[in-house]
Amino acid sequence: MLEEEGFGKRTGKKRQSGYVVYPEFSFREEVLRDCTNENYEQYLTWQEALGEDEEYLTVSYRSLL
Repeated sequence: MLEEEGFGKRTGKKRQSGYVVYPEFSFREEVLRDCTNENYEQYLTWQEALGEDEEYLTVSYRSLL
């Protein structure tokens, strides 16, 4: 649906959460800017601070309880 509507495309990577495996999705920059406003600028700052071989860490809400 997201690809069909022109929001972006799948990257080919997947991430598991519980019993569900979700595809990673790369959104078009124009779409993110329109939807997130100032939060997108913060995301770009974080992204640029990462090293070439680093990724954002993800965490399950259950591990926070």
